[in-house]
Order: sequence, then C-alpha cells, then structure tokens
Amino acid sequence: MLGDFLATLATRAVDDQARFEGAERERVEREAHERRERIKRARTDRLQREVADWEAAERIREYIARLQIRLEGVDPPDRDRLAEWCAWALGRADELDPTVNVSKVVGFDDPRDQYWSPPRPPY
Repeated sequence: MLGDFLATLATRAVDDQARFEGAERERVEREAHERRERIKRARTDRLQREVADWEAAERIREYIARLQIRLEGVDPPDRDRLAEWCAWALGRADELDPTVNVSKVVGFDDPRDQYWSPPRPPY
C-alpha cells in the first residue's frame, strides 16, 4: 500500500516535470516567435520610411527641374534667388534620398529592432 502510494507520487512527479518542461519549451518558442515578428515589423517600418524619403527626394527633384525650366524667363534678381533655392533644395533631396545618402540605410544592423512596438495612437 505504501509502495503503491510512493509509486503513484513518483509517476505524478515525472508527469508534472514533463508538463512543466513542455510548457517551458512552448513559452521559449512563443517568445522567440514574438521576437522574430517584432524584428520583422521594425525592419518593414524602417523600409517604408526609407521608401517615403526616396519618394520625397524624387518629388523635390521633379519640382526643381520644372522650376529651373522657368528660370530662363525670370529677371536676374529673382533668377539668382530662385537658382540658390533650387541648389539648396537639390542638396536637401540628396540628404533625404537613401539611394544617394546610403548611410541612412540601416539594413539588418539595428539592435533596437527586437524592442519594436507599434506606434501609439494620438490622443
């Protein structure tokens, strides 16, 4: 009788240990999956920002190209002022453009990705 009781306790202890180990394995796998998803979302957000910067730079260049066409018919004082503005704007476009200013492209090297969280809604 005592032997049966001890055997039952031993069996339950083994079962409890197996359940605990299974739950722990699931927790570790779930956390790893959540971390991978956070990293993927952070990289996607960063990529979308890079594309938006590239598109903004392209729009600036397009605008300036049209403006420069019009410069030929503008009087010298305004032409000089606008030409200076165009030069500044093109420089700014290059600063924004990740295809020109490649230092803006982080790629996979941002350790903060693992801590990404969705943006909070404005209040």
